[in-house]
Order: sequence, then C-alpha cells, then structure tokens
Amino acid sequence: MPIAAPVTFPISAGPDVVAGATPPRTPSGSHGVASPLGVDPERLLLDAAALRRRQLCAAFLHGSARSWRVRRRIWPAAVAGLLIVALVIGALAVAAAFARQQELEHGQRSLGVGTAIAAAAQLG
Repeated sequence: MPIAAPVTFPISAGPDVVAGATPPRTPSGSHGVASPLGVDPERLLLDAAALRRRQLCAAFLHGSARSWRVRRRIWPAAVAGLLIVALVIGALAVAAAFARQQELEHGQRSLGVGTAIAAAAQLG
C-alpha cells in the first residue's frame, strides 16, 4: 500500500503562483539572448510545471478516475434498474389480480350451479 505524501502545492484555479512571482522579462529572454522563434524556454518550463500541478491536483481530488470528465455516470443505470423493477412488480400484480378474478368467477359459477340444483329440488 503506497504511503500518501502530504500535498504541498497550493490548490487554486487561477494563474500559476510561481509564474506570478517571477519578474517581467524582456522579449529577448531572461539571459539577454533572443530565441530564434521568440519562445522563452523558462516560460515553457513554468507552464509545464503549472500543467503538471493541475494534473496532480485533479488526480488527488478525483482518486483513481483521472478527472471528472471520465467518471462513469451511475444515474442512467439506476433509472434503467428502477424501470425494470417497476415492470416486474407490475407484471406480478397483474398476474395476481388475474388469478384472484379467476377464483372469484369459479366461486360464482359453483355457487350458481348449487343454487340452481337447490331450486330444482324444491320445485320437484
């Protein structure tokens, strides 16, 4: 089991804390040497560090899921499960009502036959 290291980086959604603390640079770079493409290598390093810090923060906050975007949603499966359970309960209720109605009709038929026999015996 890995030991959890204390989180020492600030958790913020704003601009990079380290980049905000650096003094403004000249267009030619921090060493006075102009980059051929106008790219500051220190700025790229600070941006990469900020990106990595955000990734670590997301991993810390969201656990094994890499971010909130890839988390599987539970509610569609829960709704589908509830619908299936409701359909099964409804089918069982209809089957029980049908069986009860059959028993009532059978009882009425047997009672009707019994009264017809008793009425015929009284007349005869």
